[in-house]
Amino acid sequence: MKKWLISVLCVILLVVIALLVVIFNLGSVVKTAINTYGPDITKTEMRLDKADVSIFKAQVRLENFVLGNPKGFSSPNAITVGSVLVDVDETTLTKDTVIIDRIVVLQPEITYEIKGTADNFRSIIDNLKKPKEPESTGEKDKADKKDGKKVVIRDLILKDIKVITAAAIAGGDISTTMISEVHLKNIGQKQNGVDMAQALLIVLNELYGQIISPDVFGVLKNEIKGLEDELEGVQKEIKSLGSQLKGLFN
Repeated sequence: MKKWLISVLCVILLVVIALLVVIFNLGSVVKTAINTYGPDITKTEMRLDKADVSIFKAQVRLENFVLGNPKGFSSPNAITVGSVLVDVDETTLTKDTVIIDRIVVLQPEITYEIKGTADNFRSIIDNLKKPKEPESTGEKDKADKKDGKKVVIRDLILKDIKVITAAAIAGGDISTTMISEVHLKNIGQKQNGVDMAQALLIVLNELYGQIISPDVFGVLKNEIKGLEDELEGVQKEIKSLGSQLKGLFN
């Protein structure tokens, strides 16, 4: 009886130690995953400066996250975030699908850039939809390893979102608007977990819908109307100057 009890206690102790090891390394795992695999799936810069872990709560605090813009866009970044709080269900850390109870993204700054008939968010979303073909066996192994872990995000909240709309043809920033909150629930639950690319695609699709919604885009239209009035005034000044120059040379 004692031997059986000792064996059970040993197994429990090993499980606890394994969980502690995973939790201790969770910050570096998250940071490495974002910095290493992120640019691969978005075809843009993706960078995380710091990831701190609260051991007892299995809570991760991410600091200074940057999602860059695709090539051809003049704004340096599409999204910058100073702080992200992540609550993880620690019992799922060693499983194939990790349950994230809650993610709170605080005061993200979004730059929505329009270029001709394209925009930066649509370009990033299109990149996420393209599967990457491994060029070698080594790359295939790396891809398989990357896609191994999946997540379910029960609650994702973005608070106090600042949206800057920019267009090079208009000389840069056109308007700045605020979205108080975006709340997504049960990301990946129907699929029994999604990988990093799929989760990011779901979030960006929702943000994109908010950016081009009447509430936000209506402000942009008013700003563009004002810009048209300004351009019309500039054109009149150019015409007037042209007439003066013509008279002078005559």
